[in-house]
Amino acid sequence: PRSTLFPYTTLFRSPLRNVHQLIAYPNDGPQAAEAAKANALATYGCWGPAARAFTRMTDQEPQNAGLWQDVALCRAWDADEIGAAEAFHRAASLTSDFETAVENETLAQLLELKTSSDAVLLRGVEIPIRSASRTLGLLESDDRLTRVPQPKREEQDQIPIAGEFVVKNKPLPAENELGQLAPDEYPFIAATLMEIDANAEEGRPALAYLRGYAGEAFDAALKLIEQLASDEISGPTVSAIDEGGESVPREQIPFFRAWQLPPQTSAAVRHQLIETRWRYLVDQVWMNAPQAALGGKSPAAAKDDSSLRTQLTAAAYVLDALVQRLRGRLDFDGLLQRLNLNPPTPIDAANVTLSALSPMQLHRLPVAQLSDSQLVYTQRRATLVGHRRFVDAVLRELVARPQCLEQVDSNRVFYNLVDIAQIDGRFDDAIAYSRQAKERATKSKDQGAFENVLSWTVTEFALRAEQPEDPELPALYRLLAEYYAPKVPHVAVILDVFRQQNAEKLPWLRSELLVGSAAGGGTTAGGLWTPDAAAAPSPSGSKLWLPGQG
Repeated sequence: PRSTLFPYTTLFRSPLRNVHQLIAYPNDGPQAAEAAKANALATYGCWGPAARAFTRMTDQEPQNAGLWQDVALCRAWDADEIGAAEAFHRAASLTSDFETAVENETLAQLLELKTSSDAVLLRGVEIPIRSASRTLGLLESDDRLTRVPQPKREEQDQIPIAGEFVVKNKPLPAENELGQLAPDEYPFIAATLMEIDANAEEGRPALAYLRGYAGEAFDAALKLIEQLASDEISGPTVSAIDEGGESVPREQIPFFRAWQLPPQTSAAVRHQLIETRWRYLVDQVWMNAPQAALGGKSPAAAKDDSSLRTQLTAAAYVLDALVQRLRGRLDFDGLLQRLNLNPPTPIDAANVTLSALSPMQLHRLPVAQLSDSQLVYTQRRATLVGHRRFVDAVLRELVARPQCLEQVDSNRVFYNLVDIAQIDGRFDDAIAYSRQAKERATKSKDQGAFENVLSWTVTEFALRAEQPEDPELPALYRLLAEYYAPKVPHVAVILDVFRQQNAEKLPWLRSELLVGSAAGGGTTAGGLWTPDAAAAPSPSGSKLWLPGQG
């Protein structure tokens, strides 16, 4: 069988290049010649003709699950995603192996969600205005809008953005209400608003651009902007669907509504609310929402229907893919138990070729039983796929084997472990990994060791700064201020931001004097938004933010 790339499971957070295998047809089978022709077409990338050739074979063997799987793969590679979903469903219904049936059904459900006609589209509305600065003044006073700090323009030809806002569906709650509100009572981001300055040389008037997922919340946001800025609107608005934006299946839209919190929400409360949000989305919203893949039943109802066991297991994997993409939290093993489903059957690594395993098969490997060479290979594949739970298991095992850690980028391993621990709310683990990485860097004689030690010291400081009362924080602050800040000016800026935010609460800070600046706003892991969050640097760099992205 030919090993090829399958880039269609788009609900995972990272773009995938996933290995999938065509199913080998027996050399002595009644259609061996036809199978050879179909495989030859696939070998040369003629996916459409190969799909049609495999489909003709199913006319003679309609119950052959392997042929239907080959039809599905070739259709998917040919961008016929609707036809691929149909064939994956057929393969799943005919496959005797439960794990293979679940994988085929999972791919079918992912493709159906991607091509669903019941999808919520990104909508954009251009609002002509007389003056961007005057419009900003009219909008800043409303408690349903939050100003987003603007980075300094680096290029002259960049769009002259005068200001940006997030538009909430309701005002922020008071701090004493946090943790007391019902999960569906927290404000979420309905749209983003960008104010663009006029350009007289190019004859371009000032403009306000509202963008968000179409629906009642967006309509209300548009009405609010039109009311607040009515004196500055200079003409009719122009509304259009954002063709370049990604649509969201309607049943998943609650997952894309990022909660917004008051700017000074403590780390402890913020992370408690992240847990609350994801428990609500999984246990209440997802569990009780009817799904077409389950014949119109909700997962809560389908768990008692043995005929839907394959479809329900696949639906759990689709949910897992979505949560992974949105950097959310999900106890997957606990979810399977609540659905009366068994955990996946482990694959014996001694009896398979690892490079031939699909991502879902790869995740069934017993990581602790892999040889050193298998573990290093699996780490590379796991990092490419980007499934946090599996990556975490692989990287933990890698760190436990120093001889393996020497064969990979150890800094990247520890950064990934810290990132995953933060997303999952395991902050003690994140700190432990940063200290372990710093100790390793301290012993290194490689060029760049100083930068690595500094980077991990700053990382540990940032992690501990989530809890300003951390007893280790003063010593770390002093180390950075007295040793590193004189050598690296950016360290002084980081410390000054921390001092400005915490000087009133932490008496030991008041004797320090470091000059710097601070600003920020953004979305935290877990789908909560605070104006302070965007000030924190991301290990992976900056990225484009969409309204409602959590």
